[in-house]
Parts: sequence; structure tokens; C-alpha cells
Amino acid sequence: MSLSLYNLTGQWLEMRNQLADAGFDETTIADTLDAESGEYDEKVSRVAMVIEEFDAMADAKKALAKKFTEEATLLENRSKSLRSYLSNSLATTGRTSVDHPLIRVKLYIGRDDQIIISNPDDVPINFLRTKSETFPDKTAIKAALKSGGKVPGAELVKKDRLTFLH
Repeated sequence: MSLSLYNLTGQWLEMRNQLADAGFDETTIADTLDAESGEYDEKVSRVAMVIEEFDAMADAKKALAKKFTEEATLLENRSKSLRSYLSNSLATTGRTSVDHPLIRVKLYIGRDDQIIISNPDDVPINFLRTKSETFPDKTAIKAALKSGGKVPGAELVKKDRLTFLH
């Protein structure tokens, strides 16, 4: 019957205490424990190998996750590029929609608002948010600009939105 590392540790400590209580010197205790520690050493070695296996598996999963993240970013960038390409093509031809049996493409000209911060250092302090660093509060800037106010270093521009409906 194979004992757990917990039980083997308890046995090892009990043996050491019994030898010490019996008056044996440290050298004799160490020699005796070394001679009797085969099962304990085997269990320690096996647990260590499992730890290494878990570490190797974790490293492999992290590498795979990094690879998938890089691939996802590449796909997102390709999608963004094609979206811009398609949007520009529709805008150039003056078309705002294309109906197809499988997909409907709609271009909304100037529909969405986007805040462009040309110089964050020029934005007044009341439009800044602080986390671990200070950066412009685009929500507050947008509200101020939409209500007719002026915010140095920022402007409100209209941008296009391309959608797909199935």
C-alpha cells in the first residue's frame, strides 16, 4: 500500500522524534533517517515530477494563448483594414447600402461621434480622469463639445460606421 506524502512526512517526523527521545546523537539520527527514507524520497520525487509536468503544461498553455492572441489580433487588424477598404469604396461610389441574399451592407455617413485628442497636454484639468496615470476624459469632452462648448486640444468629428445584417 502506497502512503501519501502527508502520511510519509508524519512517519518521518515521528521516527526522528523517537530517535531523539531515545537519546541518539544527530549523526545517528540523520544516518537512520537517510537509510529509512526510500519510500519518502520516491514519493517526493514523484510529486516533484508532477509539479514539473504541471509547470510544463502551464508554459505550453501560456505559449498557445500568446499565439492565439497574436492570431486574433492579426485577424482583427485584417478585418479593420477590409472594413475601411469597403467603407471607402462605398463612400467613393456614393452607395450607402448593398442588398445581397446572404448579407446586407449599410454605410451610415457621419453617424457616429469620435473624439480626437490632438494634444492631451492642452486639455483642461476638468476634462482629465486619473487612474494610475492622467489622461483626457473623452466622455466629458464629448458632452462639452456637443453642447456647444470649446475644449482646447480636442475636437468633435463625425465618422462613418459600416454594419452587416444577416
